Amino acid sequence: MKIHVSKLFIETLKQTMFYWMMQCIQRLQILEWLNCLIQNNQV
Repeated sequence: MKIHVSKLFIETLKQTMFYWMMQCIQRLQILEWLNCLIQNNQV
């Protein structure tokens, strides 16, 4: 039972970390895109 619970916990943790990572990457891409847009407008 303990093994099953910890396995489930680890899987949930992995999914959460993956989700967080994807969110972070998306935000970074949006920031880079905004920076690019701002720089292009300044030129």
